[in-house]
Amino acid sequence: WTAFYPADTVGSQMRANPEYASKKFLDVFADVYRREGWTGLYRGWGITALRAAPAHALIFAMYEQTMGMFRRFDPATEDCIDKRSGSISHSS
Repeated sequence: WTAFYPADTVGSQMRANPEYASKKFLDVFADVYRREGWTGLYRGWGITALRAAPAHALIFAMYEQTMGMFRRFDPATEDCIDKRSGSISHSS
């Protein structure tokens, strides 16, 4: 996720900054890098990471709650869950 954060920064610059509105992605990337260096490309990463942690924790908790409800209604569901992806198998 961190490796692709500069692409998000460039995209945000292209949408928010009228100077970059008609420029190509790589031109904006080069300009931001030239003006501000790597710190300019990763601006806002810290707060984004802090915001993502509770969001992902909530998603994980809701997933576990939902799977717990499925297991209570149908204990056989446990056998159908693919442990690697969490998806439900449709094999007979």
